[in-house]
This record gives sequence, structure tokens and C-alpha cells, in this order.
Amino acid sequence: MVGLAVLLYGWQFTASIKGNTASFLRTSRSYDSKQASAMICYRHRKTNRKTDFLTDFLQTKKSRYN
Repeated sequence: MVGLAVLLYGWQFTASIKGNTASFLRTSRSYDSKQASAMICYRHRKTNRKTDFLTDFLQTKKSRYN
């Protein structure tokens, strides 16, 4: 009886992990597919355009020193 309860609990736990992984993959896939997956997409505070961190950082660095 105890073994059955442990088995059911373990099955429920693995199912919840699988569900969380699937939802995480769905949300990460909804980003712009042209962007590389390593770049973090975010909306710029001033311009409110969707950009990734690396190009934004390089552009601000260029404009700062020119």
C-alpha cells in the first residue's frame, strides 16, 4: 500500500516537471526567431523597440565615444 502511494506521488512529480519544461520552452520559443537564442530580447526603455542586449550595448558605446 505504501509502495503504491510512493509510486503515484513520484509519477505526479515527474508529470509536473514535464509540464513546467514544456511551458518554459513555449515561452522561450515565442521570441523573435531571427534573434540568436543566446541574445536576450528586451524592449528598450526610451525607444520601446524590441532589441537584443548586445547590439544595443554596442550602439550606445559607439555613440558615447564618437
